[in-house]
Amino acid sequence: MHPSEILFWGILSFLAGVAVASFGWSVFALAGIACIASISAIILKRNTYLARYIFLFFLFMFLGAFYFNAYLNFISYKQDIVFDRKIQFSGVILEEPRRYERYQFFDVRLREPYAGKIRIISSPALEFSYGDVIEATGTIENQESPETPPVSPFPEINIIARHQGFWLKELLLEFKSRLVGRIIEFLPTNEGALLSGITLGDRSHITSDFKAQMVVSGTTHIVALSGYNIAIIAIVVSKLFGKFVSRRRNFYLTNLLILAFVAMVGAEPSVVRAALMAFLVLLAREVGGIYDIKNAIAVAGGVMILANPTSLVYDVGFQLSFASLFGIVYLSPAISEFFGLDDDASSWKQNAVLTLSAQLAVVPIVLSSFGNVSLLAIAANVLILEFMPLTMFFGFVLAGLANISAYFGFIIAKAVQPLLAYEVLVIQTFSAISIPIQINFSLGVSILYYAGLALVCVAIKNRNKPGFCKEQ
Repeated sequence: MHPSEILFWGILSFLAGVAVASFGWSVFALAGIACIASISAIILKRNTYLARYIFLFFLFMFLGAFYFNAYLNFISYKQDIVFDRKIQFSGVILEEPRRYERYQFFDVRLREPYAGKIRIISSPALEFSYGDVIEATGTIENQESPETPPVSPFPEINIIARHQGFWLKELLLEFKSRLVGRIIEFLPTNEGALLSGITLGDRSHITSDFKAQMVVSGTTHIVALSGYNIAIIAIVVSKLFGKFVSRRRNFYLTNLLILAFVAMVGAEPSVVRAALMAFLVLLAREVGGIYDIKNAIAVAGGVMILANPTSLVYDVGFQLSFASLFGIVYLSPAISEFFGLDDDASSWKQNAVLTLSAQLAVVPIVLSSFGNVSLLAIAANVLILEFMPLTMFFGFVLAGLANISAYFGFIIAKAVQPLLAYEVLVIQTFSAISIPIQINFSLGVSILYYAGLALVCVAIKNRNKPGFCKEQ
């Protein structure tokens, strides 16, 4: 087996170990299965190579399961928190607070005499920033999911110091806040909230009604900086650059745009992950083959899981990012071939294929996590994504020029407002005519679903080969 194949399957085996450990399997059970499987292969097949591969597969599974448990033990060892009792504690805010209409939440690194990370939920009327040192009185509740830190709901909070975070991150977040403020200032409520979400990932100004409409219409990802969102936008922007520059320059320019975007929104972990997903999609297109990218995807996933192994099973955002990426990289070429589309196809057809591929790839995750998905979500996304690059362009121009001159900001706002009004209308229309699907996707059904997608891709890829599907 080629070393690149060993790397790929080794990482997949490691991730499988993390997954089974997340579901409660014992590392000793995996070790026992590895030994039994290897001995069986030798006895039944008399094939030492097969036994070696089986042993290595379960060995990496064992390492993955061991690493998952070691990670949880390490986090538990570093944590010193009193649960379910009213206490006084202090800590530093680790990220920009996420504000909604009725509440906000942010993560805090506790200071002595306690230790660990917790999440605080508080009133949206209170103003907090990254790097603030807070002193609070309240209870801290442990959570069932290891992905979610312990939560302190609505404690009494006082700010005792400011600017205690990383200075560069603080400057970037302040810059983002100013840009969002300028966007909101020159546009109506829904249009301004939509544009600030599209360009900067800020959802604090989205009303509960409009948020519900986005959920029902299947367009929530537009204002969430996920791999699904950024990957599709990056490809569309790449196609626009491709009309004016060479393929190699197009690749570098598009990735430069992604880096600038990450810096502008503060380089939060979810944004970095989304940007990495977009980079991998572009890399797949650059190298000119879908199989050349599989190791890069595996390594990226492996690195992310090493940083936080609980993400694999408990982080829906992580799952959506990778599922949509696989849909775009592997499923979209098959769909394009099935419909006879090539690189010269119109942009709306290409957007439709990308959207359909990503949507089909995330169906089990969306249904198991959120309960339903709209049959018309693909149509809504196609109608919006066709105008997304232009909307983002005007959004960045508005945010930048409005800081220089209110007059320029007013002009750009008037130019982009028709686009935003159209996109808001699409969201509201498709939320009103939504056709929801509610199916219980168990783990077994999900595996069968993805196996079916894989078989469809293989069948489409091989249908034009001589002798395929012909009677012998």
